[in-house]
Amino acid sequence: MKQIFLGIMILLSFLIIQCAAINNATEPAQLQSAIKGKWNIEYEECCGRTNTVTYGGSQAIHFNIKNQTYRIYHGSEIQKSGNYSLSADEKGTMIQLEDRFPAILRITDGLLYIDWSYMDLKREVYKR
Repeated sequence: MKQIFLGIMILLSFLIIQCAAINNATEPAQLQSAIKGKWNIEYEECCGRTNTVTYGGSQAIHFNIKNQTYRIYHGSEIQKSGNYSLSADEKGTMIQLEDRFPAILRITDGLLYIDWSYMDLKREVYKR
C-alpha cells in the first residue's frame, strides 16, 4: 500500500512539473512545442516615452509547429502569414517572423509575450 501511494505521489509531482513548464517557457525547445495553436491578443504596449496600453482587440496569432508557419488574424481575416524560426542569443529566445526584426519570445503564467521593445518599443501579449 505504501508503494502504491508513493508511486501516485511521484506521478502527480511529475505532472505538476510538466504543467508548470508549459506555463513558463523561455528556452527554444520548450517554446517550440508550447506556442502551438491559436493565441488571442490580451493587450499590447506601445511605444517609447508616450507608452500606451491597449487591451483586447480582434488580433490573434496561430502557430503551426509542424511546418514552422504562422498566421496573424484580425477578426477572421488573415492579415499576414509566413514562416517563423526560433533562435537563442544573450537576450533570450528570439522569434523571427519572415522579414520582421527578431523579437524576444517567452511564455510566463500562461501568457505568450512577443517583445519587439528592443527594436520598435512594442510588446504584444497573447493568451489562449
